[in-house]
Amino acid sequence: MRGRGYRQPLELPKFDGSSASRHPVFSDASAGACAVGRAGRATGFFGGRTMDYEQLVLQCEEVLGYRFNSQQLLKEALTHASIADDRRNSNERLEFLGDSVLGLVICHRLFELYPHYLEGDLTKLKSAVVSRNTCAAVANSLGLTDLIFVGKGMVGRAERPSSLAAGVLESIIAAIYIDGGFDAARVFILRNMEPYISQFAATTHQ
Repeated sequence: MRGRGYRQPLELPKFDGSSASRHPVFSDASAGACAVGRAGRATGFFGGRTMDYEQLVLQCEEVLGYRFNSQQLLKEALTHASIADDRRNSNERLEFLGDSVLGLVICHRLFELYPHYLEGDLTKLKSAVVSRNTCAAVANSLGLTDLIFVGKGMVGRAERPSSLAAGVLESIIAAIYIDGGFDAARVFILRNMEPYISQFAATTHQ
């Protein structure tokens, strides 16, 4: 029986935008495509090796440091609209939910950390922390953009759009929230976003 919750996360490489710094298994997203079959089975061909859906799930769980009770949730979170038969089966709905969960967690954390900040200061800092660029940076540093299932039109691009990277992070947050509850989502968010809080607090509050 699969257990819920966190395990020790992997030490992950820093992401500088180059393909060489992406996730070590999926070091070259242009090396091949991935597809989701009608039976719900997915296969991926990355970096010269083929991985079935179960292998992809395990790899993603290692990256996230979280083990899912519902693999279907994880699959949905990693399915971009460009490959889904129906956009309702893509990660767009999870992205919608994850955006709100992320915002709540960050707002609460800022409220705790900076009791002397005025509302305007908190709003400015929150906007920087949850921005598309910040979310994309986190997703890329985790290697999530190399794990997402995309359509043929997006395979082979040297870089994935920042909107795609930010979206997959938000959909993963929502999937963790649904699967493991608010506390599990909060742990994941703060573990990956707290450094950005400190960084932006030092520059936005003058």
